[in-house]
Amino acid sequence: MQLKALAAAVALTALAGTASAADYNIGNLSEIPSFSDGSGLFAPGESISDNWFFSIGPLPADFSGLVSSVYTQSTGFIDDFMVSLTGPGGYMASWEAFSSGGTLGFQWAAGADTLVAGDYTLSVTGVARGSTTYSVDFTAAPIPEPETYALMLAGLGAVGFVARRRRKQ
Repeated sequence: MQLKALAAAVALTALAGTASAADYNIGNLSEIPSFSDGSGLFAPGESISDNWFFSIGPLPADFSGLVSSVYTQSTGFIDDFMVSLTGPGGYMASWEAFSSGGTLGFQWAAGADTLVAGDYTLSVTGVARGSTTYSVDFTAAPIPEPETYALMLAGLGAVGFVARRRRKQ
């Protein structure tokens, strides 16, 4: 009886596939305003549970991110492809995944928001249908302070004053 239970456990384990969980530390996106990288190769049936860690600061920043995967009929796509972003103060955003069909396809999940200074985790989950990879692209642009806008307006006013004065001469 124990042999049958052991055989059933081995069969279930084999059917469940393998799991991959990787952690990637990007650093401060405010210091490197653009970041692109790719994941490792996932085998068919392998679960994906990756975390991309980054920080924003010292000022808030306009953030945008894209997680994408290109697939063919032979490689397959990522089932249950999900992306979520968590951060300070209970911040949480989930990005809806989209895909284009056909023999050559593209899956993507994208999001954009103004993020306060702090540490963030972008999580990518799913199950590889075939041998597949995905890539991440992040950008963060600091939000200008009010003094920057005031200086720009003063400069535009000075240019307008000079242009008007020249016209009168």
